[in-house]
Amino acid sequence: PSLSAGSYAITVQATDTAGNAGPASTTLNIVVDQTAPTTLARPDLLTASDTGSSSTDNITNASTQSFSSLATVGDTVSILVNGVTVGTATPDAGGTWSFSTSLSSGSYAITAVATDTAGNTGPASAALNIVVDQTAPTTLAAPDLLAASDTGSSNTDNITNASTQSFSGSATTGDTVNVLVGGVTVGSVTAAGGSWSFATSLAAGSYAITVQATDAAGNAGPASSTLGLTVDQTAPTTLEAPDLLAASDLGVSSTDNITSSATQQLSGSAGTGDTVSILVGGTTLQTVTAAGGSWSYTATLS
Repeated sequence: PSLSAGSYAITVQATDTAGNAGPASTTLNIVVDQTAPTTLARPDLLTASDTGSSSTDNITNASTQSFSSLATVGDTVSILVNGVTVGTATPDAGGTWSFSTSLSSGSYAITAVATDTAGNTGPASAALNIVVDQTAPTTLAAPDLLAASDTGSSNTDNITNASTQSFSGSATTGDTVNVLVGGVTVGSVTAAGGSWSFATSLAAGSYAITVQATDAAGNAGPASSTLGLTVDQTAPTTLEAPDLLAASDLGVSSTDNITSSATQQLSGSAGTGDTVSILVGGTTLQTVTAAGGSWSYTATLS
């Protein structure tokens, strides 16, 4: 006969050809279970295996990935990767199962299926979608000091007296950009729209600024090339009074600063590269750049 689902006690007893009936055998207790296990909860990637900027985003660079979830004690849990069984696990006394595997870089759908002791197999769980990313970001371009922070005679020479220095550059959206000064990380920002920006306050001095990207999986790229930055917040010393060159100081004396010359040649000393403003009556007439520690200018004063 075919027994329906349930529990049964099975015995046997012999009767010979003369009609004599022997005693019943000992009992065989059987369970007919034709009910499949329920759908399991979706597998979870353990926090220790979920590396990078978030331990819950299922993006990882871990070489071994560990999963867990719940199932009925005694059932066998089959773990499937993209629909293919890669192993089985048995729940512990509390109903928790765990399983570890080593997946290479790629995207995967992880599901779990329970099979009970009678051999009934339940449906597959919902999929856990994970990304294994073991490729480091590329080297970023050197950071750029924003023009608004690059004060002075040039907004591209990376010499500034700004109390706050703002930098920017390009990076992959979602990557974490670490900003390093002299090889030491001073802050981090998340790239958005393919770019990043960061502001800090460096005291007077010379600095080597680099950046380095870390992706969502935790892979760290190499440091960029260096931006050499000078923060100079010290004003130049007071210049000596300008000198009217002897060639322009006509008349009875070439040192009395009384002249009939139509043009007046002025000169003096200043730091090389400094901009020297020539003022007449408190009003700036012209500016020149000192070279070799000196400056000169020819004016036409009526």
